Amino acid sequence: MTTRVLVGVSAAATTAVMAPLWRPGYLLYRDAVSTPRTFLTDTTLGIGGNPPRAVPQDGLIAVLSTLFDGGAVVVTIMTLALFLAGLGYGALAHRILPDAGSAGAAAAALVGIWNPFVAERLLQGHWSLLTGYAALGWILLSALQIRSNEGSGRPWSVLSAAVLCAALTPSGWLVGTVTLVAALTIPLAVRRRWRACAASLAPVAVGMAPWLGAVLVGPSVTTVQAVSVPTFAVRAEPGLGRVLTVLSMGGIWNTDAVPASRQTPWAVVAAVLFIAVVAVGIRSLWQRRPVFDAEARSVVDTASAVGLGALGLVLVASTGPGLTVLGRLASTVGGAGLLRDAGKFVMLAMPLVALAATAFVGTLRRWVPAGFAVGAAALLIVAPLPDLAWGVGGRIAPISYPDEWRAVAGRIPADSGAVALWPGDTVRRFDFARGPSLDPTARMVRAAVAESGRLSVDGRVVDGGSVWADDIHRTLADGGDVAALGVGWVVASAPVPGFGRVAPTYRGPTLTLYRIPAPHNDIGASTTDRRIALTALWLWIGALLCAVIAVVATWPGLRRR
Repeated sequence: MTTRVLVGVSAAATTAVMAPLWRPGYLLYRDAVSTPRTFLTDTTLGIGGNPPRAVPQDGLIAVLSTLFDGGAVVVTIMTLALFLAGLGYGALAHRILPDAGSAGAAAAALVGIWNPFVAERLLQGHWSLLTGYAALGWILLSALQIRSNEGSGRPWSVLSAAVLCAALTPSGWLVGTVTLVAALTIPLAVRRRWRACAASLAPVAVGMAPWLGAVLVGPSVTTVQAVSVPTFAVRAEPGLGRVLTVLSMGGIWNTDAVPASRQTPWAVVAAVLFIAVVAVGIRSLWQRRPVFDAEARSVVDTASAVGLGALGLVLVASTGPGLTVLGRLASTVGGAGLLRDAGKFVMLAMPLVALAATAFVGTLRRWVPAGFAVGAAALLIVAPLPDLAWGVGGRIAPISYPDEWRAVAGRIPADSGAVALWPGDTVRRFDFARGPSLDPTARMVRAAVAESGRLSVDGRVVDGGSVWADDIHRTLADGGDVAALGVGWVVASAPVPGFGRVAPTYRGPTLTLYRIPAPHNDIGASTTDRRIALTALWLWIGALLCAVIAVVATWPGLRRR
């Protein structure tokens, strides 16, 4: 009964959010970019000159888009991530608080999908980060079952699949690893179960292989400027202040990615209601803690420590001293730039929030019927954020690429030099898109693309660009010869200096394609570097596929059939 309720609630909430994105088309807004086909190039493998922030997600999309439309692949992953988030948090809550019944599990599933963190990350285009968010509930549930010797080998399969799915992005890998180590690896080590301890870390090692390989063989710099850290700090939303903003699971650095309902006076009431539900739930959870079995008690302790610790660190990281320390760390330690968008780590509190929502319903059921309790919880969860529905208030919707984009992509082969973009801005505004977005060319063509990677926020440069791309754009601006830099093609959406008399290969309404003869071929990653990056990618994909097959093969209902 509870499983059917969880499936129904998760499916209904996911549909309410994602339905407008199921139309044919492609995502092109802020960091979310999908194209009909993505190719395995130096750029998508993370060895093209810029930090491998989209590794291995771009590689996975490149593989899957050989079989399916790339736009459908991205939307399917987003849909599954939200659905499995609700299912995972609901299942975790039901295992720890079974006496809250289906009503309590439904509340956990609903809050796992319907919260400000999900809304803000969707608006920022962080669709792939949601896989790491969805994995946390499954990681904790699997850890609890493994420690309790429940379900034979199935929890290990679920654990591996969850950790490997979280590794779709480096940030997702990080939060998944923190949760896994706290909930399972350390307790196994304390008990000296060394084989199980090593087995728990195996998916962690495989999940880090694609981006670690890209870092080791790629030419990119993995540190960031210290002055960029305050730009990405948690921002207080109107009327809330930083504390209430973070405690209500919000606080993204980009104010344009905040839902409309979080920018009105109602946001204060909504945040207070949300925090009240969680606070009452946590109090009830800890009052009932002594009656839990030892393993469930330990997982509750882990979820509380990790969740509350993450919220505290996020708040500290937004203060003056915190920004100073984080800036020094990000500018001196390779890969520490992952930490500068500290607001994304509030997701570590989601397991605790889900458990609190279930405990809240369990408390209400002492005085009112279960249906009324879950209805009250649903009202307090959904009403504060009504515009998460329908693509976050209609702000997210698929677009169609003009025919000229497909025409240009079809004319560029893989072996005739790299592609230069003019202008070379990292963030662009296209007439056919609803707002600013990354340039989709790098994911649409077969050749490597010299992407700038230079990022400006409010007119201030916060990330330097690729040295190679900067040299190319400087040479184009000066009317020089870019063939010596390995460029065989120039895709221009504005007049290129010095190209006034050059006959284009293709000219469309807004795009012009130029062929550069005899490009230098020794530019870019070496054959060995590409093999290392490809091997790491296929290792991760193969392990993920095996883990998913193992989950399906060991699922009780399917095995009986």
